[in-house]
Amino acid sequence: MSLRKQGGRLDEETVKYMEKEYRPYAVTDLIGNLHNAITKALIIRLLDELVDKGTLIVKKYGKSSFYCYSELQVNEDMETTNLEKLQATKAEICSLEKEATKLKSSM
Repeated sequence: MSLRKQGGRLDEETVKYMEKEYRPYAVTDLIGNLHNAITKALIIRLLDELVDKGTLIVKKYGKSSFYCYSELQVNEDMETTNLEKLQATKAEICSLEKEATKLKSSM
């Protein structure tokens, strides 16, 4: 059974919380910070499901596991900015700033 069906909006709320805080948490810390709204077994299954999706990352130290929101999600088909585009944008900004100073001085 999917945790989304079992917990309602539980996974979305947990992801929003982890994204907002953006720091590693142990399971017991999460349970305490969420004011015991989730049982330990449910939060462990939820966190493992989010790790499988790639939303969270987990670091294990012995028996302890720490969960953190995954870093910036970059779209692979995103175009990389090249040097020519950057220089053209800088030149456009410079010309617009000159135009703005001309307009201010003519007032």
